[in-house]
Formats: sequence, C-alpha cells, structure tokens
Amino acid sequence: MLNNTGPTARKAILGLINHSWSSSRLPSSWKKAAIQPVPKPKDKNTFRPISLLSCLGKKAERMVLHRLQWATEEHQSHFFACIKGGGTAECPATFLTELRGGRGLAVFLELEKAFELACPEAILTALSHK
Repeated sequence: MLNNTGPTARKAILGLINHSWSSSRLPSSWKKAAIQPVPKPKDKNTFRPISLLSCLGKKAERMVLHRLQWATEEHQSHFFACIKGGGTAECPATFLTELRGGRGLAVFLELEKAFELACPEAILTALSHK
C-alpha cells in the first residue's frame, strides 16, 4: 500500500514517522491490532490469533531497525537473532570459530521484556553519541 503512494504522501508519511522518532512517541493507533482468528492446519476447530497492525506503525518499526543497525554497524557481527537471516544457532559456532583453541568466556543472556523495560531516553542518548 505504501509503495503505491505518490511523492507528496511519502513526504508526509516520512514527516510523521520522523516526528514520532524525535518526540519518542508512537501514535496510539499504531499500537492497536485487529486480532483475526486463523484455523490451525491440523485441527480446524482450534484457532491461532493473528495480529494485524498498522502499515504505518510497521514501516516506522522497520525504519527504527535500520537506524539502530546503522548506529551499531561495527558490532553487528556479534549480534544474533535480531539480524535478518540470523538466529541463535549461529552464536555458538561463531564463538567457537573466533576462539580457535584459545581460552575465553561467554555470557549468554535472554532478557525477558527487555524492550518494554528499557529506558527510551537512555537509548536515545546513547545513540545520539555515536
């Protein structure tokens, strides 16, 4: 849908997303999802909920992801499961390859609700110093 908009609409959308970024606020309509029940393949009597989110909200999330990836470019070889095409299975293999018979220490963390509990001001401050 967004790909079919004209230059005027794209400029307005970009302005809206940039304003959301600079004010550290998302419009509430971007956070609301329409829940659609979809039958499970093996049991047509049970359903899986699918959340349909705003196209603008999803586009804004993608833009934030690209901005964060750009800001952390030098560290991306050590990121796993948050990079397109990546997963946690690559983490031990990469660690063992880089270790190459030497000694080392690895710490693996799974932070539940990390983004919900993170301080947005601290993140923006850290990114602005890049």
